[in-house]
Amino acid sequence: MRRRNYQRGLFLIAVCDGDNVGLAARKADLDGTLPGPRGEEERIAKPVPTWSIETWLLALLGQETTDENETRKHEFERQYPKGEAETRALVEASEAWRARADQIPSVPSLADSKTEMRRINP
Repeated sequence: MRRRNYQRGLFLIAVCDGDNVGLAARKADLDGTLPGPRGEEERIAKPVPTWSIETWLLALLGQETTDENETRKHEFERQYPKGEAETRALVEASEAWRARADQIPSVPSLADSKTEMRRINP
């Protein structure tokens, strides 16, 4: 992307769960994988769901007191089993992300994800 002008329309999204290291440390890890620092205008986004994407999903589905200090993966799987319930939950969560991901203070990595994604779609 950096060397070829005809690829300027492309973008990169690098996602990695924050797990127990958290948002800042995981973003630093992702920075270390790039050949050189990310430029201000580069269309490279680094959203980091912390602990995992299930934390985001639960918060977006109305459990706004969910925090990022422990994993919520199994809780999400219990509440929204694979199949139709999970599919509906994923659709609802994606719509909620667009509308209010940056308005859930208990999950700071959600707000950061909005900032990151604006890099590829201002």
